[in-house]
Amino acid sequence: MPDMLGKTVADRAKLTMLQGIIWEVKKAATMGCFTNDDKQSLGQETLMKMGKLADYMEKMKGPYLIGEYVSYLDFYMYELL
Repeated sequence: MPDMLGKTVADRAKLTMLQGIIWEVKKAATMGCFTNDDKQSLGQETLMKMGKLADYMEKMKGPYLIGEYVSYLDFYMYELL
């Protein structure tokens, strides 16, 4: 279980930064549903936020957010998708 929090200090730091980005994506995707009637702008904002995450994932060497092993953020992201 502790490995899901990051195996190294560097991984834990990456997870903390990713958590902020994923939170921004979730906020853009969900809060706009309650505060904005313009669904098109909601989708555009969410895609813009997802672009940051997609750019990061292209550089990763594994199938998970942190790389070669699963972390708690993978489950959080799965729930968002």
